[in-house]
Amino acid sequence: MIVALSVLALLMLIGGLAAMIQGIPFVRLEVGWTMVIAGTVGASGGAVLLGITAAVARLARIERALVERASTPQAIAEPAAAAPGIAPVRAARSEPVLPPIPFPAAPPLAHEPRPAEPTGLDGGAALAAGAAVAAAGLAASELRLTRAEDPDLPSHEPSPQAPLPQDPSLQDPPLQEPPLQDRPPHEPAPPAGEVRPMAAGMREDAPSAPPAAEPPPAPEPVVETSEREEAARPEEFPHQEPSRGDIPQDDRFEEPPGKTVIGTYDSGGNTYTMYADGTIDADTPAGRFHFASIEELKVFRSAGGEGAARSA
Repeated sequence: MIVALSVLALLMLIGGLAAMIQGIPFVRLEVGWTMVIAGTVGASGGAVLLGITAAVARLARIERALVERASTPQAIAEPAAAAPGIAPVRAARSEPVLPPIPFPAAPPLAHEPRPAEPTGLDGGAALAAGAAVAAAGLAASELRLTRAEDPDLPSHEPSPQAPLPQDPSLQDPPLQEPPLQDRPPHEPAPPAGEVRPMAAGMREDAPSAPPAAEPPPAPEPVVETSEREEAARPEEFPHQEPSRGDIPQDDRFEEPPGKTVIGTYDSGGNTYTMYADGTIDADTPAGRFHFASIEELKVFRSAGGEGAARSA
């Protein structure tokens, strides 16, 4: 199959090149142009087919190499098994490498048991002798202490100790109780009348309980007034503010002393004066107006106040 593909690829490549060469002189004609196109397609297909053939041949070689490698161990093992008295040889295999096994730490040395310390007077002498021997460098295990039952040592019984004389000045003086006559008599119990005020005072000192929540007030009854009562009432006139014209011009806005003028502006016969505290005075043909801020002046102008002043 590889040979057939190789031959076909070479034929396509050679035929395409030949068609291109023959059609180039007649490119201006329709036949020459067709031959050039057909030769180009044929030569390109032959080149692609030749590359595919080379790849297939390479894959076939790899397949044969894998088959030969797989059959080689079996061929070696069969003659070895046929020979009598020879153990079959196994193929070498790689053993996994195990990590080193940690060795357990050495147990701590147990302390040698110490002999029981002797008690008593004889034991005190033996203990002193043992301490002297240990200081000389002998091992504690070789030290043998003699106890009171050793026949070489004389037996001494502890003699009762005589009581030490006590100094009377060091002794605590005996407690002297006062005579019965010096003792104060028991105070009489207070009368019941005095106990009650004390109890009342204690109650007053105690924290008072929180007052109970007050009930919501009852709704007031609606009293229907008759027409006669309404007629009898004096007529309520709405509060009328005095117009600007009623206020005398001298008493309207007096310039407080100490104000600092920071600028003036003339617009259509109106003079605006701005002070350092943000207030503005407007002198118009209709009179003088005072504004606490620039916002009030804007509201005044947007409401048509400046136009009304001009018309006046």
